[in-house]
Amino acid sequence: MYEVRDGHHLVAAITPLPVATGGAGRMSKYIDDYSFTVDLENSWVSIPFS
Repeated sequence: MYEVRDGHHLVAAITPLPVATGGAGRMSKYIDDYSFTVDLENSWVSIPFS
């Protein structure tokens, strides 16, 4: 499971699932006002801020 954090606050907990579309084991989620991408192979979480 991956934890997505904004500073010290937990934004979301993600359980990796098989990705039907997209490549390289990546999936994008949009929860609340946060858009983030999880790389399932390299275990990083990217949260873009505007």
